Amino acid sequence: MNNQPIRQHWVPKAYLRAFCAPPATKEQIYTYDLIEERGFKTKIDNIAVKRHLYTIGLGNEESSFVIESMLSRIESDVKPIFEEVNNREDLHMPPEARKTLSAFLSTMFMRTRLGLQMIRAHREEVRAKSLPPEMDLPEPFRTDLLSLDDNDERELFAKSVVSVGLKLTEVFESMYWHILRAIDSHLITSENPLVVFNPTEERWGLGTDKTHIHFPLSPKLVLSISKEPLIPGNKTVNLPPDGVKGINGLTVLGAVQYLFSDRDFSSLRELLADRPQSERRAFGPMHVKET
Repeated sequence: MNNQPIRQHWVPKAYLRAFCAPPATKEQIYTYDLIEERGFKTKIDNIAVKRHLYTIGLGNEESSFVIESMLSRIESDVKPIFEEVNNREDLHMPPEARKTLSAFLSTMFMRTRLGLQMIRAHREEVRAKSLPPEMDLPEPFRTDLLSLDDNDERELFAKSVVSVGLKLTEVFESMYWHILRAIDSHLITSENPLVVFNPTEERWGLGTDKTHIHFPLSPKLVLSISKEPLIPGNKTVNLPPDGVKGINGLTVLGAVQYLFSDRDFSSLRELLADRPQSERRAFGPMHVKET
């Protein structure tokens, strides 16, 4: 057990390295805690990490780390693609690389603490009988879901990272992608780096019209993904400061607790002060704080 990966990052260090403060060799990053309203600088090994987040059969002699191992392989595969995109500042890549990046994005969509919160929120909606009739669970699935304790729910979440996440690969791969480049300003990221937004107040999903996805790749670049083409052509588009502020605002809105940057957050005080106290989460207005 001592040699097993029990400290499991829900935001990979391979991704966070692009946001490290100079010198990059120290692997330190500026972090802002939205709950405590304070900023600090720490090593990326210390952030977005939880013991046994994805471990299956925790407490048993045969605890399985298969999900953590699978996520590590995906991270290793996507690392050179990240580096190439950030160096070239464009999306010219072979189909296989796009598929690999899509697989990473699909698991990233599921693997964060927000994914766990969504499962817990769904259980509470079932318990409260607040779901629309067409979305409610039939028996015995309702009974099974309501009988889960916190560890059972965590394991359901861990399994869904792969079972549901990888099924979304084709969804991401089929959408329209563009690179946006920050001009005279910088991009931040968060512990929920794949920011999914839809202006509707109704329940929605990845395939809903007007759904937009933003994934910061570095302080300079962000990957914009949408169901409909928003920008003609495939060229990298420059993003003025107001546009960067909008992207950073969505990043702040989508965060559960932590923001990350390659510099301190003094220039973003106004943005942080404007953060609403009640957030609309992916798939409609539901949010349950982790206990």
